[in-house]
Amino acid sequence: MTIFFLGDSNFLISGSGYELFTKNSTEEVINLSVGASPSSVGIFVLPDANFCEGDVVFISYAVNEAAYILQGIVNSQVVYRHLSNILSKIISAGAHPIIVIFPSKTGLTIDLESDEAYRNFCKTTGVPLIDLADIIKRSPQSGCSIEQVMMDDAHIQPKLSSLIADLFNDAIDQVRICKPNIRSELFVNAQYRRLAADAIANEDGTIFRKSSLRGANMAVLKEGKNLQIALDESEEIHGMMINMGAPGGIVEIQGENQKSSTSLVTHWDNENPTSFMCIFVHLRQPVQGGDAGIQVRILPKNSKYTEPLLHDRTILPDLYGEVHIEGILVATASTGKFSVLDDAEPNSLIAGREAQLTQEVVRLTTTP
Repeated sequence: MTIFFLGDSNFLISGSGYELFTKNSTEEVINLSVGASPSSVGIFVLPDANFCEGDVVFISYAVNEAAYILQGIVNSQVVYRHLSNILSKIISAGAHPIIVIFPSKTGLTIDLESDEAYRNFCKTTGVPLIDLADIIKRSPQSGCSIEQVMMDDAHIQPKLSSLIADLFNDAIDQVRICKPNIRSELFVNAQYRRLAADAIANEDGTIFRKSSLRGANMAVLKEGKNLQIALDESEEIHGMMINMGAPGGIVEIQGENQKSSTSLVTHWDNENPTSFMCIFVHLRQPVQGGDAGIQVRILPKNSKYTEPLLHDRTILPDLYGEVHIEGILVATASTGKFSVLDDAEPNSLIAGREAQLTQEVVRLTTTP
């Protein structure tokens, strides 16, 4: 059995429940998570996942999805399409999916559409759920502050890592002993494909970049050059995986009858802006192909852009005019609308233990 993790930085950061789980696990663990990215990145990395019967797959994108929904970049129906595509591959391989909703500081004070979307998806389809956001949200009313449970806007305090690791182990035992009845016929029909760097590169070719988390060939796009992508009118570009450590640029994506522009100036650390790190950029307005395909080019640095972004940064002196693209996510078909079954009950893997777990959160975070 292999344990897969498809998610965001909650499955990556030091001191997390994921890290403790991995340290003590006797099973093979494969982590395909990408920080600061929405659920579309899960579709992008799916070709790298070789699921087998009996494997367990933890999925968690709700924290970043919250910001994307608040910015109007995605909505619940987009999330349902992404989850349907990811879950279809997992289930068809005979593997066991488990969705995890991590909390955010914002979600502790208001009800988030993203959290509700994941809960609705789970209760409608029967996909097993670990709703950490619900447990953590109860904690301030039970005797601890938000700062005691949250390390920052999107990550739980390391004091809770043992509790989370135990919940992961318990969830694995539950889905292996009693295989959930997942209603995959209720998934939305959504088809995607990934165009890798070699398939989109121009005469500037590709470069290989690697960190402790991820390594990949990346197509090089320089100012004054174009990437020409062959897509017909039945396909559209939904987003792309890029290197945050490239100089960056404001990029225009031109289709047959529409175009979109977005800032790919995304360096994470001003003190070390060229450090390699991947991020998936999702387009609010997908760009449709046509007879002439799609052209991608870098605009002058003072250009305006049409896409809202979460991670665009101030252009630094001497850093502009080169973008590194690991690949592009293309949607080839999407039919139907996901219908939520309001009277269904979620397949919670912590059902009946919510109050006990909340008290354990309070104990762990308030004990010196």
